[in-house]
Amino acid sequence: MPIVAVVLYIVGFITMAVGGIMLIVAAFKKSVGWGLAVLFLSPLAAFVFVAMNWQEARKAFMIQTAGFLAALIPFFLLIFSLRNAVPSETADGEETPPESLMSMFQKQFQPLRDASDAILAVPEDDGTPNALLGRDLDYVRNKRGRPKGEMSSAGRIVWMYEGYMVMSEDGKKVSSVIHEKDYEAAPVAVAPQPSETTNAPVQP
Repeated sequence: MPIVAVVLYIVGFITMAVGGIMLIVAAFKKSVGWGLAVLFLSPLAAFVFVAMNWQEARKAFMIQTAGFLAALIPFFLLIFSLRNAVPSETADGEETPPESLMSMFQKQFQPLRDASDAILAVPEDDGTPNALLGRDLDYVRNKRGRPKGEMSSAGRIVWMYEGYMVMSEDGKKVSSVIHEKDYEAAPVAVAPQPSETTNAPVQP
């Protein structure tokens, strides 16, 4: 049931977003005024537009409504689970209280939380420069030692190590890693010096 609830919620949210975009497009097709009103004054302006332009807005409104209903189903499933949470007996015959509302809510949406944690997790440090991406600068200094060179400007920090550099845009976490082959100095073009000219005497 938790997986079904999470899937329904995500599908409902995406369907609502698609229906909302379709409604805004339909409003702009009607006129620029209607489009701006639906875009910035929703949901009141959206309901007025749908009521006054049912033929143009019917499809978008139905899709948005279907997405809204699909997103509500997980909450009804949660309520149904809470209603069925009756006290259970332990091995000693004592009754244990039902799960709290918060614990039931966390259990229902734990798969979604685990998926988001997996996406945002920092990769394991395998010793390569790219493994430093997303890590704190304190971690970099503790694991890789003192940098050979440091530069800072407008909150941006650059540390230079053997073969690569780490850059932090906010001064706290590593935002990019630049390898030595990517920042090798290009040959500097030198402007040609003006040639010396001699003023030859003008023949009469």
